[in-house]
Amino acid sequence: MERIKQELEFMLNASPVILYDYISNTSNLAQWFCDDLKVKDRDHYVFSWDDEERRAHIEKRVRGKLIKWSWEDAAKGEYLELEVVKDDMTGDVLIKVTDFCDEDDAESNAELWAADIEHLGGVIGVH
Repeated sequence: MERIKQELEFMLNASPVILYDYISNTSNLAQWFCDDLKVKDRDHYVFSWDDEERRAHIEKRVRGKLIKWSWEDAAKGEYLELEVVKDDMTGDVLIKVTDFCDEDDAESNAELWAADIEHLGGVIGVH
């Protein structure tokens, strides 16, 4: 099955500083993205969902803007990137998610991300 890159954008009426904290801080990530998150060292993480663990390392970090992880069990070139984007003209703030999935799972993956970002909005008190 072919893997595809998905780029999804979700509007959130929140401060970019707060959003960045919730995509980059381990205790904040565990509030909305995963069940548990352990830091092995500065750049190596273990994410947990139910009985599943996935290991990742930070490939790129731009303070206040984005964080990009590479999953240890993913195909070469696949990653997860969360980016906070603020439109200077409108003041709109959004989270851009770049993720990879099987082509047949694109719709369900997008729905999962929509639910995760909605949960994030609830955690930080915006909708």
